[in-house]
Amino acid sequence: MHRILTEPVANLVRQQVELLATEGVALSFEPVALRAIAKAAVEANQRVENTGARRLHAMPERILEDISFNASSQPRAPAWSSRRRWLRSGSAAR
Repeated sequence: MHRILTEPVANLVRQQVELLATEGVALSFEPVALRAIAKAAVEANQRVENTGARRLHAMPERILEDISFNASSQPRAPAWSSRRRWLRSGSAAR
């Protein structure tokens, strides 16, 4: 899952970074956070319907939901970096 998330030229991480850049948000993902996202996708596939790699599409969207919806209302361009502790809070596996 980690390779699918990061290796393709138009990977999901790059898509999210570029999408939020249009709102002035400087987004970055730490390697440990990317592994946590991949692990959460595998675990979610084991708990509910196994949708395979398609599960990865939902993970970054759910994690970044608040940031995505609030980015345009920020007074200045915020920077955001993923944190493993935040991912463990359960936000990724909603």
